[in-house]
Amino acid sequence: LYGLPGTGKTMFAEATSKELNATFIPVKCSDIKSKWYGESEQNVKAIFAKAKRSKKAIIFFDEFEAIGAKRTDDGNNGNNDLVPEILAEMQGIGASECKSTIMVIAATNKPWAIDSAFLRPGRFDEKIYIPLPDFVARKKLFEIQLAKLPVADDLDYDYLANITDGFNGADIKEVCEKLKMSAIKDSI
Repeated sequence: LYGLPGTGKTMFAEATSKELNATFIPVKCSDIKSKWYGESEQNVKAIFAKAKRSKKAIIFFDEFEAIGAKRTDDGNNGNNDLVPEILAEMQGIGASECKSTIMVIAATNKPWAIDSAFLRPGRFDEKIYIPLPDFVARKKLFEIQLAKLPVADDLDYDYLANITDGFNGADIKEVCEKLKMSAIKDSI
């Protein structure tokens, strides 16, 4: 999954796991990287082992460019050992001894920074762009975020969706928080 920050890539992955009734295993760069030699690779193995213990699992790598970045020949890239380990674990998912159904999803704001080995068939086959929310999506985000306000029925959701063209989901959530605070101040 790729797109601008705040567009809902993580939410998309979580929703996928709920729809499939699968164990959701979110992974951040800080969950894997270690300053100790070999520990990062062991952390990757542990994540995939956890997924293999579930009947169905989704491993979700957030900000994947931090751990799946292009390898360099000069050894200055700390991912030179980590990328092959992730690739090997992904390759092992399809092995006949693996009885689990495992889907690996990664999210990034920088798809051009991902090592090309991840992008070949059999690895991350689908590249899905998650755009900024359109008018209908922005309106629905406002309706969901503001539903519990006492004046929710009086709000002009079309107006709110129109004036927030170009906003991402996180921006809209912030606008809603400010609207809520404004309503609290007015009632006080």
